[in-house]
Amino acid sequence: MRPVKRPIRSRLVHFATLISVVAILLVTAINALYAYQSRLGALEDELRAIGAILSANLQAPLAFADRDAAMETLSSAKMLGLVDGAQLLDAAGTPVTAFGQVGVANGWPATGMAETPDHLLLALRIDREGRHLGTLRLAADLGVLDSSVRSIVLLSALVLVAATIVSWLMARLLGNALSRPIEHLAATMEKVTTEHDYNHRAHRTSDDETGTLIDGFNNMLDTIARTHRDLADARDRAEDANRSKSHFLATMSHELRTPLNAIMGFSEVIRDRVLGDEPERYSDYSADVYNSASYLLSLINDLLDMARLDSHTYQIHPEELPSAPWVEGCLRMIRSQAEAKSVALVAHFSNPGVILTADIRGLRQVLLNVLGNAVKFTPPEGRIELRESMTADGSYRISVKDNGPGIPEADLDRVLEPFEQATSSISREHGGTGLGLSISAGIMTLHGGSLTLESEYGKGTTAVITVPADRVSASQPPLLTMP
Repeated sequence: MRPVKRPIRSRLVHFATLISVVAILLVTAINALYAYQSRLGALEDELRAIGAILSANLQAPLAFADRDAAMETLSSAKMLGLVDGAQLLDAAGTPVTAFGQVGVANGWPATGMAETPDHLLLALRIDREGRHLGTLRLAADLGVLDSSVRSIVLLSALVLVAATIVSWLMARLLGNALSRPIEHLAATMEKVTTEHDYNHRAHRTSDDETGTLIDGFNNMLDTIARTHRDLADARDRAEDANRSKSHFLATMSHELRTPLNAIMGFSEVIRDRVLGDEPERYSDYSADVYNSASYLLSLINDLLDMARLDSHTYQIHPEELPSAPWVEGCLRMIRSQAEAKSVALVAHFSNPGVILTADIRGLRQVLLNVLGNAVKFTPPEGRIELRESMTADGSYRISVKDNGPGIPEADLDRVLEPFEQATSSISREHGGTGLGLSISAGIMTLHGGSLTLESEYGKGTTAVITVPADRVSASQPPLLTMP
């Protein structure tokens, strides 16, 4: 069974009031005990003083055995109000005279002071010139003392009631001041728990420990919210990666089967001499086998490069190289593809004398991927422009601009991820594994540089390769633009 909740404000009020009541009761009890003891001491002193006066006045009547004088002297104690009983004994212990409450024979001390539940008793020896004349006994009613203590207790009780009311009011004020931020914090926590919304925040209203507690709670919510967002992003990325890999596997199965089928088909024709003795036809088929095997090898190399980049085992081997020769070499390798599509390939060299410290194989692979994509997606009679330049911070840049279909803005970042391609129908028509740009971006990252894309859908795409300034060691004055 779930325990019934008691608000912290109620518990604070009850606890503070209880402490106040206990403290006041303790003070009242100590005060009453002190008053009783003080009054008792004063009563004893007063009774001794009366006894001393009476015993001095009773010496003569006892010495001359004057009973009437003794009775008259003893009776004068009645007027004092304190003594409600007295007894005078002669030297032999025989009562001479008495009045009032003297029926406490068992409680009388031989001499000195004694206390019974109802009376304070005093016995004094009466001596004269070394001769024992008798004993004076005085009894004082302790009711007077009890009445005094009761008055103190009554007054203390009134003070207790008043103090309890005041302490209760003060405890409510204290409870409100302390419990309000805690109750607000508890309400916020319950709302977060119920709604699973980590954007709720508790409001700090004080600079004490409750304020620090609220700050800590809000910081914890910030951490949970960030973690929740990170987990959601990680989940989305994992789902996207899983979809991309599934799409990649489906695409790759087609990309692998196509050259393999070609290799097997043409090899079978050559092996079985299906066309008889026609060396030229077999020579053409062997070229197709070679081209298909080369394409298949490039696919496998892409997969291996992607695996090495993903496992952080891809290594670059930097060396000093002039920028112009390897760029021109890449242009020559891609020019035949451009000419086959009647695509104009134009280069502008502003700084051909730049010396780079980089991995020549990696840079060549990056530029060939970029140029190959530009040729692939540029329509016939299109145009591709390559420009190399230096930036203000000393970095070296190569931009490749085409007038192809472009990439939708939503796909710009995605196409640089592994196994991704733009979603346009043109990209689907041209096929491919979607690894080239991702591999190229990874290689440039290893160089400390970057590969970025700028595109306007329907108007073309510009790929920018940037080599950082710390890998640029020399440059010559700009030359004229050359095709």
